[in-house]
Amino acid sequence: MSTKLLAVTSLVVMSSFGIGLAHAQCTQNDIKLKYTEIGKLIEAERAGNPNGADEMMAKMHEAQDQMTAGQINSEQFCRAYDALIQEMKTRG
Repeated sequence: MSTKLLAVTSLVVMSSFGIGLAHAQCTQNDIKLKYTEIGKLIEAERAGNPNGADEMMAKMHEAQDQMTAGQINSEQFCRAYDALIQEMKTRG
């Protein structure tokens, strides 16, 4: 996944709920940082395990879709990303 695609997707997700994050503990900046970290981990995973990288991408997109649809709030979104980051780090 290219860095540009990650950035565009991140902006779309953040703009979908930006107003609600103003008072949340999980800020747009937190999400941006987590998203960037996940992107780097997926790129590293893709080099050695393309199927694993695809699986992680699917999980990342699932959380994004849930957030965009209003099924989860920003705190739940950050927890989902934290869990994904942890899972990816333990794979290595």
